[in-house]
Parts: sequence; C-alpha cells; structure tokens
Amino acid sequence: MTGAAASFTVQRERVMLEARMTRPRQAKLTPRERRIVRRILAGRTNREIADDLGVSYQSVRNALTVIYEKCGVRTRLELALVAAARKKRRG
Repeated sequence: MTGAAASFTVQRERVMLEARMTRPRQAKLTPRERRIVRRILAGRTNREIADDLGVSYQSVRNALTVIYEKCGVRTRLELALVAAARKKRRG
C-alpha cells in the first residue's frame, strides 16, 4: 500500500470511528455488561475479567460480542474509546 493509500485508509477509519462514537445507540448495556466494560477500561484481559466475575472465559467473549454490537464497535480499542468518551461526557 502506498503512502497516500495508507493515509486515506487511516483517515477513513478515523472518520468512521468518530461517527460510531457520536451515534446514539438504542440498546442499553446490562449491569453485567457495564462491569465488563469497566474492566476493559482498566486494562484487564478476558481471562482476568472472567476470574473477577466468576464466569467462564467463553462467557466473557460472548458478552463482548453483544457489547460490541450494542455500542456499534468492532474492536476492544474502539470499545474503550467509545466508553471513555461517554464517561467523559457524563462528567
């Protein structure tokens, strides 16, 4: 990929992420999902989150899939950015 193409790709991804961060979502997270997101923001791994909550590793992975969908993100990093932005807006 050339420098110009790479730059365009990065810029496009940034615009798409910003759109997802500001787009209102209908579905609210459950208390358990919010606990998982808080641990993601704290830098915990899926295994650590599972141990903290007393659930299986697979349960955490399944919950993250639902959380990603509800928040309109595709990656853990995007989830952390969206959650941090929402937390900042709330004060």
